[in-house]
Amino acid sequence: MMSPEIFREFIKPYYKKIGTFLKKKNIHWWLHSCGNNTEIMSDLVETNVTIFHPVQKGTMDEIEIAKEFGDKLSFLIGFDVQHIIQEADEKGVREEVRFLIDNFNRPNGGMCLAAGNGIIAGTPIENIEAFLNEAVIYRS
Repeated sequence: MMSPEIFREFIKPYYKKIGTFLKKKNIHWWLHSCGNNTEIMSDLVETNVTIFHPVQKGTMDEIEIAKEFGDKLSFLIGFDVQHIIQEADEKGVREEVRFLIDNFNRPNGGMCLAAGNGIIAGTPIENIEAFLNEAVIYRS
């Protein structure tokens, strides 16, 4: 983990160059960064990142991130594969899918829903099915 100050001094200038180039070419920039990125989200917007993955459950406040950045970034929402899909029942998995859609989906888009990383061996198949099924049917 690096401090926001270190990111801003050493990484952000290069991200800005990349983001400016990609924006001129009309290419989306997808950035994956695990952990708590809350303090640098505004910086990422300034560098022209277009899609951020993931808003990692337990490290970032999903509601606040969606409110503050939902009109500035698109999100590949990383469904929690460490706890929810492993430990919740089917109802809990479906509730989490609805929570994410309710907070991140925008009328003009801006949200993709996928597993946060790989689905871990031993994950209950019923929970995987509930995740996929609810993602398709909720609000359809």
